[in-house]
Amino acid sequence: MFTNCTKIKKFWVNIFSIISKVTNTQLEPDPKLIILGILELNQTFRITQRNFIDYSLITGKKLILKFWKGPTAPTIKMWIIEMTETLNVERIRFSLLDKQELFVGTWSPFIDYLKGQNSSAQEPD
Repeated sequence: MFTNCTKIKKFWVNIFSIISKVTNTQLEPDPKLIILGILELNQTFRITQRNFIDYSLITGKKLILKFWKGPTAPTIKMWIIEMTETLNVERIRFSLLDKQELFVGTWSPFIDYLKGQNSSAQEPD
């Protein structure tokens, strides 16, 4: 359901490409990780990286469920929009918990990634 369809596989490849860039690691789409959140034993991540991976996968699964009965699959642009909305809610939540450092550690690499994408999109050909 979450990994078998060709369109969905492409969606996950795109998500994992972004996760790899944001966490500065090489992470491949794996059904165990996507469905159950199980990482390989030889993979170690900081808690902030693991938090980002978890948010990323939950958001991907949420979008797949939204499109489950339709003929189209979610796009990476939809995922980025959904992640940005999650980021904004999490900023408030972490602030209320007085855990801004954890927010910054979890989300700053993604914010930097988005800034890089926006600046490269605005460069002339």
